[in-house]
Amino acid sequence: MGLGEFAEGAAVETPPPISLETPPEPNLPPGELSTEAIGVVTTVTVPEPVAAPEEEPPWLVRGYFCMNCKGKVTLGDPECPTCEESLNWSGLT
Repeated sequence: MGLGEFAEGAAVETPPPISLETPPEPNLPPGELSTEAIGVVTTVTVPEPVAAPEEEPPWLVRGYFCMNCKGKVTLGDPECPTCEESLNWSGLT
């Protein structure tokens, strides 16, 4: 009958199909990883490593004090050098 989609001139010119070109894949031996950069690339400057201090910072140094006068004492002292109070070190074992 020549009507509708079968009518002469009813066919619309269709654009050519869009082709998606894929980049060629590198031929790598099995087990090797590609070094090709993908995504966003930035440069980073890595600072030189800093040597660790040889002394412990003051807040890490263990200090002992007399419970009586709060004066500094050395581990193992039999008595406080400030107030001469007898020291009991048995709690540290």
